[in-house]
Amino acid sequence: MKKYIGLIILSVSILITMFLIISKPSAIAEKQTYAIPYVKTSEITSITKRATIYTQGIIKPEIELNLISEVSSKVKWMSDKIEPGSSFSSGDTLYILDGRDYELTLIAAKSEVINAEFNLERERAESELAKKEWERVGSGSLGSDLALRKPQMAQALATFEAAKARLEQSKRNLKRTIFIAPFDGIVRSCNIEIGTTVFPGTIIGNI
Repeated sequence: MKKYIGLIILSVSILITMFLIISKPSAIAEKQTYAIPYVKTSEITSITKRATIYTQGIIKPEIELNLISEVSSKVKWMSDKIEPGSSFSSGDTLYILDGRDYELTLIAAKSEVINAEFNLERERAESELAKKEWERVGSGSLGSDLALRKPQMAQALATFEAAKARLEQSKRNLKRTIFIAPFDGIVRSCNIEIGTTVFPGTIIGNI
């Protein structure tokens, strides 16, 4: 029996394998189906839409100007628009300094110009007269500058030009007593009040 046990096991294994092969299920081919997706179509039209974006940052002014006095005087008038935080428009008058002293200086400067112009015209007439007199008695030779009143003429002309310069300076100083806003803006700070005395270089405020 032991002699044939290996053969028996082999035979049984072959029988079982053949049974499994014969009894295996047959594969049935099924028809493959495809799921067709649902598609919705629409016409696209272009529109303009404003997008709202939330962000944060630091706002800096395009122009920042320190108001500095160019003359010595007292503050006579102040606009409500020069208060810190107030807004103003280009051409608004923000403050006015007392300009009476500069008005008097302007009157005196105008008087100096008139006198200097009169003296210049008189010196021209005298110089022309001296020239004609020299030509009459000078035997045709050139006269000295003093005899022809050339130094006096130069002095009168210089005095006239200086008087005109003082007049122009007086006009500018009087104009500087009134500050007119050069642009639209907001007042950041103000360092003056009515009655405050300011001097050239005094910082009045910041806009």
